[in-house]
Amino acid sequence: MKNVQNTALYNSAINYADGDYIFVKPICDLFQINYDSVVKRFQKDPILKFCTSKMTDKNLFGDNYERLVVSKMGLLRWIQIINGQTITPSLREKFLDFQKISFELLYGGNILKDQYIQYVKKEIGELDALRKEYSRQGNEIKKKKFHIEKVMGMEPGEWKELVAHGEPAAIEGGE
Repeated sequence: MKNVQNTALYNSAINYADGDYIFVKPICDLFQINYDSVVKRFQKDPILKFCTSKMTDKNLFGDNYERLVVSKMGLLRWIQIINGQTITPSLREKFLDFQKISFELLYGGNILKDQYIQYVKKEIGELDALRKEYSRQGNEIKKKKFHIEKVMGMEPGEWKELVAHGEPAAIEGGE
């Protein structure tokens, strides 16, 4: 369920520019990735250099400085080629989650839905196991009651009173 819970955080890092491109800087900021190094990497990569442009967004950044934007395909390539071990340890797990669900975030696939279904199935399985255990315990209680009432010859009111007064010796057949 972590992925489902983190989706809002990841969505906040994906800021569209002109509908087709995504600003790279908010993602760098979220995962503490050096933005200047990323810009250089995009310029050198044979695929990424064709997936980028520069745009401004005064509402997002508070200035008119041009920042790197990338197409969805470029973003997926970039995110997937980052070695998670290079991410700050405190953010590494979230980054790896981001890598896993980036397709879902950008293209609306079924990754999160499938994870949720798996989670629900697991919970249902645990509930079923508890139900079976409860049923087994109920059967054990019935057997004990039968033993007390039939085998030991005690009436329900009689043995319940002994239990309430704490007289286990009498219940166990002692004096």
